[in-house]
Amino acid sequence: MYVNKWTSQCSIVAPGVEISYYRNQRIETPSWNGFVKPTCKKLVIPDKIEIEGKVYKTTLLDRYCFYGCSSISEIILPNGLLKIDYLALTGTHIQIIEIPETVFKMASDSFPSTLNTIKLRGNPPKIDVINGSVHFASYVMIPRGKKELYENAPYWQTMRLTTY
Repeated sequence: MYVNKWTSQCSIVAPGVEISYYRNQRIETPSWNGFVKPTCKKLVIPDKIEIEGKVYKTTLLDRYCFYGCSSISEIILPNGLLKIDYLALTGTHIQIIEIPETVFKMASDSFPSTLNTIKLRGNPPKIDVINGSVHFASYVMIPRGKKELYENAPYWQTMRLTTY
């Protein structure tokens, strides 16, 4: 899904399709086909959506998709998600997030300043460095058998890594 802050356009992006919705100008939180409400605290993103009888997998949190959605304090990401883009979750109040093992790429500033713990399930995702800095969270939890991969991956070796 993509939210353009300036046009208030929300789009669900899937391979070969982009479906747009427009948020109510009186509501500060973007609506995603009814999933996000102005008072939403917990958001569960489905692993697939059905539009006009056709099923699409959720593979991308695009730029600005939940930017400024300050009511969101918990988010559950779907298995099958591949990329978390620039400022995707900035402005939310998420403190802990679990990244599915399918995510292979993340922007360095995709997460809010409130994020304390990030738990990764798979290999180290590639980091697209935006604005020259990389900081996700105070604590980065990684799978026990993947420690060497993270310690040798660009940018990950500079973070406080904890195995689980």
